[in-house]
Amino acid sequence: MKNVRIANRYSKALFSLSIELNLIDDVKNDMSLISKTIAESRELKRFLLSPVNKDEKKVKIVNKIFGPHINKFTLSFLGIIIHKRRFVYIDYIAEEFLNLYRNYKNIKFAYFQTASALDEDSKEKIINILKDFTHKEIELYEEIKKELIGGFILKVDDYQYDTSIKTKLLKLTKEFSVNTYEKGL
Repeated sequence: MKNVRIANRYSKALFSLSIELNLIDDVKNDMSLISKTIAESRELKRFLLSPVNKDEKKVKIVNKIFGPHINKFTLSFLGIIIHKRRFVYIDYIAEEFLNLYRNYKNIKFAYFQTASALDEDSKEKIINILKDFTHKEIELYEEIKKELIGGFILKVDDYQYDTSIKTKLLKLTKEFSVNTYEKGL
């Protein structure tokens, strides 16, 4: 619960300042890059979260890695959260910032899981259907999961539409596990 409150405070502060400075799109791209980079590099995450490493050293590493690729404003923000010992919440802060950004830009996030990759035409059809349904722009994240066998799972907000063969097989298995046969009738 504490991490949610901290993430909300820092992300709202970053969001309002980025709007004020007219850097909202740059900061959004920066936060996406930072979140993705830290998620993909266990060594970097371990180094930045370690209490043994000094803050100055962490700031130098962050400046070297992200400095050429992100806005100076975002880089300053990273320095602040390192010195305030809040870098442990960077995942939550980035996620909350991206949620604020999507809400501000009237964008809805859709999570789409399939057993095989979609072609561009199918993606466009799905995006158009979701646009009509939500009356918002759609940001589609596609994930390939072979274990679905076929069909798809679509998640938008709290709604989930599951047409996967895996789910249908699980339902059939559950139905067949109940013995409806009664002896002697």
